[in-house]
Amino acid sequence: MNPRVKVLITTPIALLIAFCFYKIGGHTVGPSIVVAIALVICFCGLFVPAAFEKIDRFLSRFGVWVAKIVSWILLMPVFYLIFAPAHLLLALRKRDPMHRECPSQKKTYWTSRPPITRKNYYRTQH
Repeated sequence: MNPRVKVLITTPIALLIAFCFYKIGGHTVGPSIVVAIALVICFCGLFVPAAFEKIDRFLSRFGVWVAKIVSWILLMPVFYLIFAPAHLLLALRKRDPMHRECPSQKKTYWTSRPPITRKNYYRTQH
């Protein structure tokens, strides 16, 4: 994407976020920092494309780093606190909602379905 277009899209969004922090939270320091960063990035994107490219590259790498950390901090506990106990509960009750057997004695994994009687079955998603 063209740097100027990217700046003209992201700057109003950053300013709106700063305004929301100011109005909803009543904070002044945080929104001031967000506005200052947004204006510096806007200036670089419009007038100093080389600096904007470095800033954009840094922010992209930083976003990937934050996403990895959030994945480990949020998703790992969710897995071990929700999915693992649910699996153990199903295993203790000998329930297998996906009908997985290893090794299976079946010739095929095809699941029989009743015939479709409604004419608009494929036109609606419910």
